[in-house]
Order: sequence, then structure tokens, then C-alpha cells
Amino acid sequence: MKFAWIRPNGTWNDRKEAIVDSLESGFDHIMDLDNAETIKKLGSVTIISDKEDSDITLLGLNNKITMADIKKAQESGKEVAAYVEINNKDDELLVSKLGTVADYVILKGKNWKVIPLENIIASLQNRTSKIIVDVPNYEEAKLALETMEHGSDGVLLSSNDGNEIRKLGALIEKVSFSAFGGSSRYPYPFLDTDLYGKNKVALIIAFITAAFLALGYLSFVIDRLLGKNGKKLK
Repeated sequence: MKFAWIRPNGTWNDRKEAIVDSLESGFDHIMDLDNAETIKKLGSVTIISDKEDSDITLLGLNNKITMADIKKAQESGKEVAAYVEINNKDDELLVSKLGTVADYVILKGKNWKVIPLENIIASLQNRTSKIIVDVPNYEEAKLALETMEHGSDGVLLSSNDGNEIRKLGALIEKVSFSAFGGSSRYPYPFLDTDLYGKNKVALIIAFITAAFLALGYLSFVIDRLLGKNGKKLK
């Protein structure tokens, strides 16, 4: 199932508006390095950051990382996202290694015509991590998710544009439902933790369980009442 994270930028007011647009569009994974506590006041949000108060640990945004860095960060019990800027073959090789240990690998390319993104993703088909592509706009997000033969698992939209965010929300919904009949690894769309987050999926499951329990209890009560009425008629 495809998914998207949002990375707002600029002043706090600019970012706040983008985060609200994101939540309204169904996106609850936000990359922000400075305002985790404030952002969580806006709603149920998963924060991707290099700070201790993050929900998903971000590594590699400003420096090269190794497999050892990933494994050490995972000792905290949090998921780890490795950010890699692709500039040469060495970076491609690093991605192939990190893809076997990190929970997520975020790819940033300065020129995908020189080093085709599709080739990198195709070489990672046996990885355990989810591949995310850092994109600046909706058109590149659409290309990464939908157009290429070997598309990414998700995108990181680095934008404050509310229209771009809303269009991406509609695209994610479209590709998610089209995948439901075939390649999705989730039996039902509402179980997709990539799209909705673990907390929201847990709440959905709890609600459905409670509904079935209530229905079962109601059926039991009706059965007992019908049984008593049947005895009185006799």
C-alpha cells in the first residue's frame, strides 16, 4: 500500500498551515526537526525527526551514515528512517546496504536523469525496508508512486502548498484502492499502518471488535427473550 509523509518548511506559521492541510488530507506522518511538541497539539501525528522526542528516528539528513548507525539507533525500540542523497555509485551501494536494516530509506536525487531512480528501486526488490522518495511537488510524487514500473513504497513531499498536499491525498487514495484487489499486503485497506499509522489502525480494530462484541451480546439477549416467550406460549 502506497503512503506519503509531509515535510513542511519555512516559518512556523507556514509549516502550521501545511500540517493542518496534511491532517485534513489524511496524512499524519510529518517530518519536522524543531516543533514536535507543538505539532502534536494539532492532532494525532507521527513525527519523523533526529531529536529524542521523535516517533521515528531520522538519520543521515546532514551526514553520511552506516549500517552500524542504523542498528544502534534501533536499540531505542523506535523505527529508523535513513536519509540518503544519491550523487554517485557509492551512494547507490550504500542504499542497497541500508535497505537491509533500516525500517525506511528516504532517497533524494539531484538529477534522476543521471542516476535513474527506477534503476535504484529495481535493485532493491529484495530489501526489508520501505523506500520513500523525497519529492518537491505533486508531479514528481505521481511519477514516483504511479508511473514507473518499479515505483517507490511512498513519497516525502517537501512542500507547504496546500493544493499539492490535497492532490497527493487524492492520489494516495486512488493508488491504494487500485492496489487493494491485487498487490496489497494488507487484507483490508483500513489495516494499512503505512497509510493510517499504528495508533489509528489500533483504534479502528478496537472499534470493530467492540462492535462485534456488542452485536454478539445483543443476539444473545434476543435469543434468551425469544426462548422465554416460546416457553410461555407452551
